[in-house]
Amino acid sequence: MFSPLSRHTPVPHEIWLIVLSYLQNHTFLVRCSRVSKSWCAIGRHVTLWRRMNLENATFQAPLLQRIQDMFGATPPIVSLNLYRCRICVGDMLALLQHCGQWLASLALGHEGEASYDFSVELLNECFELCPNLQHLALLQSVFKSASTTHIWD
Repeated sequence: MFSPLSRHTPVPHEIWLIVLSYLQNHTFLVRCSRVSKSWCAIGRHVTLWRRMNLENATFQAPLLQRIQDMFGATPPIVSLNLYRCRICVGDMLALLQHCGQWLASLALGHEGEASYDFSVELLNECFELCPNLQHLALLQSVFKSASTTHIWD
């Protein structure tokens, strides 16, 4: 009796890299890397981490620890999107301290209530931690209140 599962061929790593590159959020990539040793090896591939998108994610310290475990002292992140990411200032600075030396593009911002506000001090710390930064996007949505305006015009 023919069983499609008994005669399957493994999907090449190159195909998995393409599939995993479409994940909208890197927290899913970390979860996928826990499935098996093979997926862990694929999940560590440099191309998947060059552009890290944490938009709408809740950042937790274990994610940073997992990134440190995967890449050691210098993860290959060159673009980091933290727009609408629920992250405290301490965790954001720890993340930038860990990957900032390679970072060329950074997006920060939030909607409504946030755990951090843009300040000169915060931006100066970002620039100090990211010496090769070429692009900084400061995004803030317009609030529903008519008295509040977009602050980055």
